Amino acid sequence: MEWEPISDRLIRARFASNYCNVTILQCYATTNEAEEDVKDDFYEQLHHEVSKIPQHDMLLIAGDLNAKGGRMQWGGTAAEPSTIMERGLLNFVLATGA
Repeated sequence: MEWEPISDRLIRARFASNYCNVTILQCYATTNEAEEDVKDDFYEQLHHEVSKIPQHDMLLIAGDLNAKGGRMQWGGTAAEPSTIMERGLLNFVLATGA
């Protein structure tokens, strides 16, 4: 139906199907080495794009979000999510109710 490149890290495509329209957001998140404001901007932009999706569309967020959820093993020791990207992804999920 339509597609739009949002940025060099996001693209949105919308497809018609028999039961509902499907919107796909393809993402390529920043890495932990990126500046803090660049990371924040990415997740703000992603959240903004999700908020624009029609309520009755099926939404698929695909791509490389460069983050891990839940507990991680690091050098044999379990650790809670702590990196900026993990917190960014977690905050996005909590804010959108995904």
